[in-house]
Amino acid sequence: MVERYNRTLQQILSMFVNENKDDWDSHLPYVTMAYRACTHESKKCSPNLLMLGREISLPIDILIGSNYDENFSFCPNLYIEWMRDAIQRAFDKVHENLQSSFHRQKKYYDCKLKHRQFEIGNKVLRWYLPKANKKLGLGWIGPHKISRKLSDITYEIEDCKNSKLKWSMWTI
Repeated sequence: MVERYNRTLQQILSMFVNENKDDWDSHLPYVTMAYRACTHESKKCSPNLLMLGREISLPIDILIGSNYDENFSFCPNLYIEWMRDAIQRAFDKVHENLQSSFHRQKKYYDCKLKHRQFEIGNKVLRWYLPKANKKLGLGWIGPHKISRKLSDITYEIEDCKNSKLKWSMWTI
């Protein structure tokens, strides 16, 4: 989730930085404010609403006038109760939206899913997540030889190049 957030911030910042790309930090407060104020597709609400229980006042709201009622009397206990209810309603709604989004995304994923069956003796490549300092690494190592099928999706493999690695189990 953090990686997705960072990628989105990078994409937005890349639209505003200068040619030398050395002024990104001066844009960061505005970019994060914009991100937090935007409604997210899956959640159907903004991060501000979830964290604060309300949308924030943007600079444009101040220019055109806000909806703040100066005659409103503030009661901390009522406000806390109202805030608790508002946040709970928001979280309930987000849960519904995420479930709907999950089912929609699962349907798209399942349409593209290819079930692969391997037999003993087949050579395969194994995926690994590159380390942080090697993000541009390929992520595939091998070849490995399938030595045993443990289930439809779990196999025992041997390293074809290195005889020291006897076997390991991998879920496909």
